[in-house]
Amino acid sequence: MIEKANVLGKPIVTAIQMLGPASPRPTSAEATDVTNAVLEGTDCVMLSGVTAAEAHPETVVRTMSRLCKEAEDSIDYKALHMKIKRAVWRPLSKIERTAASAATSVAPKMKAKAIVVVAKSGFKADFVAKYRPSIPILWVVNPECPDSEASHGLVYRGIIPLMGSGASKSTEELITFGVEVLGKEEICKVGDLVVAMQLSSGCPFMPLLWV
Repeated sequence: MIEKANVLGKPIVTAIQMLGPASPRPTSAEATDVTNAVLEGTDCVMLSGVTAAEAHPETVVRTMSRLCKEAEDSIDYKALHMKIKRAVWRPLSKIERTAASAATSVAPKMKAKAIVVVAKSGFKADFVAKYRPSIPILWVVNPECPDSEASHGLVYRGIIPLMGSGASKSTEELITFGVEVLGKEEICKVGDLVVAMQLSSGCPFMPLLWV
């Protein structure tokens, strides 16, 4: 099921009892469950009543986060990207989807540290997330859009949704705002390269920017 959802670009949440409430330290079996879910391609792992009702909610969340990060660090992203590309039906239905695949291939070759996608530019961040890049995807949503559009991105692996500032109207201004936030939040360092995705006259292009 996870593999089919990945190929279709649909988010999938693994919602089972992955960490027990009795101890802040996971058992070997619990750690294996979390790791396997991430390696198999789940977008999210969900804790149940542990986070709200038990004795160590914050510790459990931090433990889950650490296990997910360790599993993500062991993924062969190049092989994963090629696997998804081979499984996608030909031809790709939209030029934006083709560009999203290309961005995921280009970014690591350019040693980019993030991909910036602007909602109003015609691209959707979930197009990019489908190809499982190894770097974060900053999805900058036009401030005129409803909050629900930004929060929708939270369920996809790798997407960091960000509401644009009230002063940012054009695609270029929203991209600049996104790059500035990457630096301020220390997601990227000064001098890091970032790939931006936008449309111009219906044609996609990917300017390279520096933080």
